[in-house]
Amino acid sequence: MRTLEQLRLDNPLLTPQQMAAWDRWTIDEFGLPEELLMENASRVALDVLRERFPRVGAPGAPDCLEGKRVLLLAGPGNNGGDAVALARHLLDNGAVVLVLTTKSPEAYKGTAQKHLEYAQKAGVPFGFIQIADWLRPMDQLPEEYGAADREGFCDIIVDGLLGTGFSGELRDDYKTWVQAINKIRDRAFVLAIDVPSGLDGSTGKPSPVAVRAHATVTMEAAKTGIALPEAEPWVGRLEVRRIAIPRAVRFAQPVQRALLTDAVASLVDTPDPAMHKGTAGRVCIIGGSHGLTGAPVLSAITALRAGAGLVTIACPGGIASEVKNGQPECMTLPLGEGTVLVPEMYSELEERIPGFDALLLGPGMGRDPESARLLKRVLAQENRPPAVVDADGLFHLSQRPSLLGMLTDRDVLTPHPVEMARLVAAVDTMDESSAMERYTENRIALAEGFAERFAPCLVLKGAGTVVAQKLAGNDDPTSFLCPIACPELAIGGSGDVLAGLIAALLGRNDRNSPPLPAACLGVYWHASTGRILGRSVPGRGAMAREIAHALPQALKELIHAHSQGHHDHGRGLG
Repeated sequence: MRTLEQLRLDNPLLTPQQMAAWDRWTIDEFGLPEELLMENASRVALDVLRERFPRVGAPGAPDCLEGKRVLLLAGPGNNGGDAVALARHLLDNGAVVLVLTTKSPEAYKGTAQKHLEYAQKAGVPFGFIQIADWLRPMDQLPEEYGAADREGFCDIIVDGLLGTGFSGELRDDYKTWVQAINKIRDRAFVLAIDVPSGLDGSTGKPSPVAVRAHATVTMEAAKTGIALPEAEPWVGRLEVRRIAIPRAVRFAQPVQRALLTDAVASLVDTPDPAMHKGTAGRVCIIGGSHGLTGAPVLSAITALRAGAGLVTIACPGGIASEVKNGQPECMTLPLGEGTVLVPEMYSELEERIPGFDALLLGPGMGRDPESARLLKRVLAQENRPPAVVDADGLFHLSQRPSLLGMLTDRDVLTPHPVEMARLVAAVDTMDESSAMERYTENRIALAEGFAERFAPCLVLKGAGTVVAQKLAGNDDPTSFLCPIACPELAIGGSGDVLAGLIAALLGRNDRNSPPLPAACLGVYWHASTGRILGRSVPGRGAMAREIAHALPQALKELIHAHSQGHHDHGRGLG
């Protein structure tokens, strides 16, 4: 079984500045020439196009790109150099290519200029983007090309105008070019090199417009902005390809941010043949109140579907029958006789709590201040197991921020955006709307900042869930982005399912182990289940309990995909 540290090294998530540092280290310290890196980048871009246009017929049939008309747009930087080098390979593969530059070829500098000279020697034709006729984009081909090529439309557009170093707002001329590309994208396949031009590589936001690519090939490692689910309309299918930057750079220039992929399946433990229900994880869910009996039941069903051996719902005695009704697999622990959790019930819990392997605090708990006092007593118990705090448990933390100090580095918080804004507002003494703006601006940075200050593992839910925790011995928090966004999961009860899933995984953990691996596995497993429901129950018709019931099948598919060497980033072709 691989470790989370190995997954972080295999799937780093870089800012544009970190990628630039990797490039510089590779060139200056390791000694690989930049010219070679640019050549490799162009080769992997060629591979992506070959995969998009596969060879048809028996061995010996024409190359898949032969005869394809390809328009390549080359800016003045290294992205433009990648596009120019790609043009040479496409020409060698029988494609009809035309490179439109933003400056005269003589104005190109450095490595991009070298590859431009190679392309010119190879016979690649060049033109100027400023005089492009976007209705006849190949018309700047030389006269020796036939009228069919010069007057016909292109099959492929390669965007090499701007790279990951771009920030700020596009100049007017670039806006015009980007908008022209987007108007004709329905007639040609658009491949962006490294990042779609106009998209901020850090935030994933257009500035104010960006190329809407069908696929983006990014070099060596995913960049934060293009991995975010909200960037998919511009990124399309995200292809991460290695270009021979040595793995040693990941140790010399380490990053603490990574991308979750199907490889997270390697964190799944193989069940011990001698396992029994008492060793498969004992989970206690403390929650439920009048009118809120469904949430703890959903969490309990999920914990069982995720492999927990024994699941108990500790709830007010006045609703115990309602909670138990129709759930023979779940045990109940009735507390008192009322319908609200109150601190006096702690005496019935205190001796039982150490016998559980994981707690889930909050589903259906309600917002009565007395329930917060019970929560405080449970958190303060020294011999308690790790806890997941969700739903109303998070509300009580936001109303009493001092309770955050009772959480340990074995615990997990699972807020959705509004709950996160409420927590941030409480600890930073600001209004919730300002805290929500911080979430909207950069939720990864918000999660990392929270993890820097507080011990628990944070699971910041949403379309592109972020998991973050500061691990012992590290200067900065370690964070993982789940790039999957599933509308099927945007339903009431989905969060209760995720909380129950993480609690079940914590229940199989060593009590002294950090919860970050279990949280990452739970988040990606939950998101993958949403994709399955998108196929089996279309139209967002699935209910929360169906997410729970689909978990075993989702895990089977996840393990199979990983065993086949697939490393899906949760992206479909745009």
